[in-house]
Amino acid sequence: MTLLDNITPLMLAGMILAAVLITITVVIYVRYLRKTADVRKIEKIIREYSEAFERNVILSDGIDGYLFIDYLIPLSGEIIAMNIHKAEGYIFGGENIDLWTQVVGNKSTKFNNPIVDVNLFVQQTSNILKFDGMTACVLFGSKSEFPKGVPEGALPLASLEEYLSTQAEETPATEAANKAWEKLSALLDESRESYNREVG
Repeated sequence: MTLLDNITPLMLAGMILAAVLITITVVIYVRYLRKTADVRKIEKIIREYSEAFERNVILSDGIDGYLFIDYLIPLSGEIIAMNIHKAEGYIFGGENIDLWTQVVGNKSTKFNNPIVDVNLFVQQTSNILKFDGMTACVLFGSKSEFPKGVPEGALPLASLEEYLSTQAEETPATEAANKAWEKLSALLDESRESYNREVG
C-alpha cells in the first residue's frame, strides 16, 4: 500500500483547494507588488533626502475648504509640494497648455494640465505660511514617457533622485524654512483632525 492509497477523496479535495488558494494568493501578491512598485520606489528615494516628509496631505485653506497634495517634502531651504500622476504611455503637454494628451497604443486621451493644481496649492500654502521657498512638481510614473520633452514642472520617476539631489545642493538650509515647516506640520495636524470630524 502506497501513501496515495491512504488519501481519501475528501483529503484530495482539501489538498486541491489549498493549492488553488495558494496560487491565488501568490498571483494577488505579485500583482500588488507590480501595482505598488512605483510608490515604494518613490518613498525609498524621498527617505534618502528627507525623513520628515508628509504624504496624503490635507490642509485647511483658512476659509471653508481644504487643499490636497500627495507629498510635502522639506528639503534644506525649501518645501517641495508634489503630486503623483498615474498617466501611462506617451505624454504630450506644456506648462501653459490647458489640456494634455496621453497616448497608449492607438488610443489618445485628453486630461487637464496637472501642474495647475500643484501650483495653486503652492501659491495658497505660501500665502498661509508667509514663506516663498515652496516648489511645485508633478511626478509621472515609470510607465510614462515624454517624446517631445518634459514640460516645466513635470518630473519623470527616473529623474526623481537627481532632482532631489540637485535641489538639496542648490538650496542651503535656512531658519525661515525650518520655521515654515514647523508651522506647516502643526497646521497639517489641525487640518486632518478638522477634516475627519467633518467627513465623519
